[in-house]
Amino acid sequence: PAELSQGGDLEPHYLALFEVGGEMGPPAPLYEGHYGGGRNAVMEECLKFYHYFGMRLSDHKGRELPDHLAVELEFMHVLTFKEALALEEGKSPQPYWRAQRDFLERHIVDFVSRLAQRVPKAGFYSGLVALTDSFCHTEFTYVAALAAGA
Repeated sequence: PAELSQGGDLEPHYLALFEVGGEMGPPAPLYEGHYGGGRNAVMEECLKFYHYFGMRLSDHKGRELPDHLAVELEFMHVLTFKEALALEEGKSPQPYWRAQRDFLERHIVDFVSRLAQRVPKAGFYSGLVALTDSFCHTEFTYVAALAAGA
């Protein structure tokens, strides 16, 4: 990527693209609520998913909000560990497959696709977002088949 090959620091590119931007804010915010569905409604639904599976957001002052991409992906990570534990204990992983499918479908897949459309088609972050978009679509197809009993 040009940012790296020229010895550039990625932080200014990250901040300009995802955090600060111009007068209208960042061109590609990492918060799902900026892409539709109403910010409060999106955060509320995310919190319902998190709470149902025993997760709470940190009380740390600088923590991210519930609709931030990193928080949503961390939730998916936790679901995969719960799935693995269920399998290890001889229990059905089906509830975790359904939760992964539902959360990907309701939150991550469309959000990351919209995010990818806003990221300029060159550079490190373009490739990273495109990879994330592709992975999320593939993962959705995979867990949807598992949840359906295929």
